[in-house]
Amino acid sequence: MSVDTKCFVITDDWKKACQTAEKALSAYVRGEIDKEADKVGANRLEYLLVFEGDKFTNGCRVFCNNSFDTFYINFKVYTENRSVFVFVEESSHNLKDYTDKPVVRFSVGKWGGSDKIMKVLTEALKDLGDVWYIEDDSVSDEYVEV
Repeated sequence: MSVDTKCFVITDDWKKACQTAEKALSAYVRGEIDKEADKVGANRLEYLLVFEGDKFTNGCRVFCNNSFDTFYINFKVYTENRSVFVFVEESSHNLKDYTDKPVVRFSVGKWGGSDKIMKVLTEALKDLGDVWYIEDDSVSDEYVEV
């Protein structure tokens, strides 16, 4: 069993939630690249090509299955290869204490920058609906509203 940092947003618009998440994570990754590039006096492209481009991806890549109910948002930041699992649900027995409406769940392995990654997501998703967060699902299964 893996240990994860998770959140979910209550929304009918799963496409908007997934697009918002991808844009927010790409902006986060590119922002971190820019910080590193500034340290050596380079722009982002020069940094990726000449200096330490193996530490980052230039934004995110999204992979989905044929039914479009699960996605992976993949990226690399500070040598961490990260994969955020996205799951779209019309209703969830596991979340019945929180809502009976459609949700989009996000999950990332609890290590490295997982808390920062999830905070980027929760901040971006707040405009779409109520957002709930759990930092470490091995310690508690209780979500906290953001």
